[in-house]
Amino acid sequence: MATSLSVLLPVHNAQAKLVPLVSQLLEVLPDLTPRWDILVIDNASTDATSDVAHDLARHYPQVHLLSHPRRLGNEDVLRAALTHATGDMVLVRTEDSGLDLRNIDKLWRQMDAHDVIVGRAASAAPLGWLPRLPLGKSAAGEAEPGLQLIRRRVLEGWRTANDPDQSLGEYLVEKRFSRCEVEMREQVAPPAWEAESQMRDRDTHEPTRRAARTTRSEQIGADRDAPKRPNYLSRIKAFALGE
Repeated sequence: MATSLSVLLPVHNAQAKLVPLVSQLLEVLPDLTPRWDILVIDNASTDATSDVAHDLARHYPQVHLLSHPRRLGNEDVLRAALTHATGDMVLVRTEDSGLDLRNIDKLWRQMDAHDVIVGRAASAAPLGWLPRLPLGKSAAGEAEPGLQLIRRRVLEGWRTANDPDQSLGEYLVEKRFSRCEVEMREQVAPPAWEAESQMRDRDTHEPTRRAARTTRSEQIGADRDAPKRPNYLSRIKAFALGE
């Protein structure tokens, strides 16, 4: 059975950024595994973030919403979200991460060899440098990882540990889990109007790209008979445009 993946997406006052963020995930997740879900965590937003998330959840059965009435810190958000995560692997994103979510396949390729895969921008640290505390109490001057792919059993071990004050970073170091760092592209999510334009372009050119990929792989007959996955980008484009 394919490895499943849960994406934890905490947001705060992100009504203009949430659709582009989910769009990036919908573009890449079906290529990683057929078993995936996205948990949007509304961390006490005061704008229309919750309404946007509710609409996304109505359109996509893999998208779910968890709302907090008061602002929580990163690790409190994570502890609460883990009770709703179902994937074998969990992708943890911080609210202020600027890493390109379409680049998470680089993390996914490392999961067989490591328990924790840390994504960092090239500007954050030299490639190959690994922080002592991957999440939580970072050393002075260290940037907190924007993305981490972690086995759920590892996260559950931390969540249910006898010491509730122990940070995830301290727990990972103490237990000596296998971990590595991956350099990723840095990209701030585009405005909603730009995301809509990009989705229109992708929908226009996708038939040509699909035909080219089929020709290169020399599997024209197999692709013709294979079931097609839902066109997530077309559906999210319709949502963003109010169609």
